[in-house]
Amino acid sequence: MKLIYKLLSVVVASLVLFASCKKDENRSILTLPKGAATKLTASTTTLVLTEAHAKDTVITFTWPAVNYGYNALATYTLEFSLPADTFKKANKVLVGSNILKQQFSGADFNQIAILLGMTPAAQGKMLARVRSDLKTDKDANSNVPSSYSDTITLNVTPYSTKPVPKYPVPDSLYIVGSATDGGWNNPVPLPNQRFTKLDDNTFGIIVHLTGGQEYVFLPKNGDWGHKYNVTSNTDPNLKKGGPFVPDGGNLNIPGPVATGNYKIIVDFVAGTYAVTAFDVSTIPANLYIIGDATAGGWNNPVPAATQQFTKIGLSTFQISIPLTSGGGKGYLLIPVNGSWDHKYAVDNGKNAAYKAGGPFTTDSGDNIPPPDESGTYKVTVSFVNNTYSVTK
Repeated sequence: MKLIYKLLSVVVASLVLFASCKKDENRSILTLPKGAATKLTASTTTLVLTEAHAKDTVITFTWPAVNYGYNALATYTLEFSLPADTFKKANKVLVGSNILKQQFSGADFNQIAILLGMTPAAQGKMLARVRSDLKTDKDANSNVPSSYSDTITLNVTPYSTKPVPKYPVPDSLYIVGSATDGGWNNPVPLPNQRFTKLDDNTFGIIVHLTGGQEYVFLPKNGDWGHKYNVTSNTDPNLKKGGPFVPDGGNLNIPGPVATGNYKIIVDFVAGTYAVTAFDVSTIPANLYIIGDATAGGWNNPVPAATQQFTKIGLSTFQISIPLTSGGGKGYLLIPVNGSWDHKYAVDNGKNAAYKAGGPFTTDSGDNIPPPDESGTYKVTVSFVNNTYSVTK
């Protein structure tokens, strides 16, 4: 009987070993694609994008699955680039695992074109390709190199997403009138009565106003040829803001009741102005730049002769300074030289948009990232809306 059990054990073990060998023989072998891994097809190669068709599907991309020699879990990503860039700074859209089709609405594809730097209302060329990456069973990135499709060229005409101003926007804006410290003298005293341009369509200023008086806005200092005013000044609400018009007769804008410092925002998209009381004690008396993106590094105090801003009016600071890029470098703005008690930073130092400017935070946040290229830049800091800009 024992002999029979021993024989059965040997047979079972042999079967298990055979099955194991059989399984090993059927293991999948990865085959990397050579050349173009797949062929990308677009439903059209010429697109004239319009806001009227922003919600419509304007283009569809399809491609066959990449052949890795077995039933692989591949993740596909569409990449878009300008021809001159050749995908070095591609706009990437994650499609998903084993998904072989992607549609875009007019608004979404227009955003891709605008982010790439294409000019609105002008036809330009865009490159497109699809990238394939393998995933393991645990959905983690594998060590297999990415595979790419062929590259196709699209002719794309994007549209502008910027708001259309109600009135033509001047290059500069000034305030003049009996409510201002300069009175009706034209040209007005600078820089205190010159607005800061906050964006393409908006101006802002922190200015001292005398209560119960009047003022108008001028597009050109020292020139009475054009102005912005109101067509009726009997409404008491106009002291806090309202609609303005270009060259609207001889009526001046009524100023606030009380004397004090005020923030005035002039919006050329809405065609309105807004006046609110402002506490100038929130604006520092001085401003300095510090960090390893500057020549002075993180040494505090900084060399004031080269790293102190010039104050322009009540609310704006400006400096021209060499900035060094790369290597995780950054900088901060400080109101008191030699002190770390207060600082101005950004909410996310990894946000690439902040290299050119944006909103700043007070006493919290990350270092401000420098521009991509080392060089001399003009840094402008506005406490009208707590923003900074960096231009070469």
